[in-house]
Amino acid sequence: MITCDGSQSNHLTRDTGRRARVNTRVLSLSALTFSAVALLADNGSMMPFVDTGSLIVVRSGHSATLLKDGTVLAAGGGTSSSRTEIYNPLSGTWTMYGNNMTSGPIKNHTAILLSNGKVLVMGGQHLLDGVYVPCAANIFYNPSDGTWKSLLAMLYQKGGYSATLLQDQRVLTTGGYGSFGVGRFSQLFILSTDKWAMTSALNTDHNKHTASLLGNGKVLVVGGTDDTTSSACAELFDPASELWTITGSMSFPRGAHTAMVLQNGKVLLMGGINNGALETNTDEYDPDAGTWTAMGAMHAGRIGHTSTLLPNGKVLVIGGCDTSSNAVSSVELFDPAAGTWSVVSTLPTGRYQHTATLLTNGLVLVSGGTIGANASSGCLLY
Repeated sequence: MITCDGSQSNHLTRDTGRRARVNTRVLSLSALTFSAVALLADNGSMMPFVDTGSLIVVRSGHSATLLKDGTVLAAGGGTSSSRTEIYNPLSGTWTMYGNNMTSGPIKNHTAILLSNGKVLVMGGQHLLDGVYVPCAANIFYNPSDGTWKSLLAMLYQKGGYSATLLQDQRVLTTGGYGSFGVGRFSQLFILSTDKWAMTSALNTDHNKHTASLLGNGKVLVVGGTDDTTSSACAELFDPASELWTITGSMSFPRGAHTAMVLQNGKVLLMGGINNGALETNTDEYDPDAGTWTAMGAMHAGRIGHTSTLLPNGKVLVIGGCDTSSNAVSSVELFDPAAGTWSVVSTLPTGRYQHTATLLTNGLVLVSGGTIGANASSGCLLY
């Protein structure tokens, strides 16, 4: 594993009026359906998946962003993924809307919903001579007219990085890999000026890590892996001083995992790779104490999965795959009060590199991903 000092250790064709109507109807439905969904989950019943409208374009490694009007924007995820589409939860259908992404086809990027309702899409990979390579894309989407606009490109081309919207609306990107190698670089993007600035470097390399915005405004960056050697290092970024400090190391080194800020402010780590092997143990970070506590083990190790914080405070983990790209079909639920995992359902077909979006009506939209050896357009509701 990698220690924190870097040494090695074993240890909707949409006009304004229609958009307003969609928003009003979604909000009115949410109160009716949410209580029923939460009750079923709390009773521990096996929540089934039901089919909903398929994506128009097959996508894997894409983004699905819940917009302020309750619809979902799907962007990127494959060779024809410069086209974007909108999901309407009331009709259960996808509609092509707006022009193509100005970045061209990308995947494994980051999409961030901004306070003004626009969506910022950054980094990821694009197709070059038949191979996906890191790109420095930085574009944003305007839901009011479906247009994409190119912004100043990232200072470094990045894959395996993280991007976090800070409380002051700056965007922090950390780590990852690219033409510069695996990096400790951090950058800040200021939306008001459309400018990038370098900020202080991480204390150690992070690639395929996670970054979580804490309640105190700081950012927790955790772990990372090159698929054979994993890190247990955790660092904190202070936006006021723009400095990184080491915090407590994880109980289990890992990368390619997911992280979730729970309703109690603690951070839960799930899945990922621990020095080349799937990690089933989960870990919880306490920001007040700066320490980690090992939590109950998942029933199946996985990467390429999704984790979703439900309105009842529980965490839903869907799908994923193993290190040989064999898809996982099990669906697990974490109960923070008990610190335990339970298998609550099974996907009709295992998938990974999909998205899971919590809708305003309390349902979870699962879209696209890789099924078998191919990208999928299939979508489900949980």
